[in-house]
Amino acid sequence: MLLAEAAHIPADAYAFRPDWQDRTSKHIASDWLARYPRIIGRCDGAVLQTQRLRTTWLVELLNAGIPLKVILKASGLGTLHSLSRYLVFLHDVPEAEASDLLRGATA
Repeated sequence: MLLAEAAHIPADAYAFRPDWQDRTSKHIASDWLARYPRIIGRCDGAVLQTQRLRTTWLVELLNAGIPLKVILKASGLGTLHSLSRYLVFLHDVPEAEASDLLRGATA
């Protein structure tokens, strides 16, 4: 449901509360979900949790090989240490692929 809604949002717009003027809040997404439970609240019986959504997003970015500085800036995290808690969720890389990557070979 969220992906369907996000498909209509311009790339340069905010997904949550695009008309909101105060961009300093660290709780934009969680505030939005809390205010609109009748729209989002439950999806197939599961309660949406912003921390789990964020974790999924970060793990997908890390698995995709997005540069770490890009991930840090987009997520608002200040250090690489902040990403260390997500390492347990990353996909394993087969030994042959890891060897090729370390030698600079492209997939």
